[in-house]
Amino acid sequence: MEISDISVVTLVNRTDQTIEGMFDGRVYSLAPREERQMLKVVAEMIKRQNPKMGTEDPYVMGPQSAEFLVGVREWGDDCEPLDVGDSIERFDRSLIATNAKVETVKVPGRIRPERAPRPTNDVQFSADIPD
Repeated sequence: MEISDISVVTLVNRTDQTIEGMFDGRVYSLAPREERQMLKVVAEMIKRQNPKMGTEDPYVMGPQSAEFLVGVREWGDDCEPLDVGDSIERFDRSLIATNAKVETVKVPGRIRPERAPRPTNDVQFSADIPD
């Protein structure tokens, strides 16, 4: 997608909550069930920033792997009302194999490397310069 594309699309807030997204340093807010026309590039970024938590397929990459709290009418997105849910993570854990090996890894805290000796201003030059 090119930023120079100035197509206008209709972004729909599918929830009963205010949805926010940011593009180019500007915050965009959509009231519950609000429909607003905006540039295609802005709508896409707001959509990507608002997935429905707990719906993303961990084995599929890309925006098609999750449900979103907003939809774009012109792209044929589902724009029907949607419950936000109560999941706290993006992935749908039910899609992860239950017999998958799970390993907990302890990550050590930041280890400060030894510092190199600091240079001094006591520079000494030898008077013996070879020819």
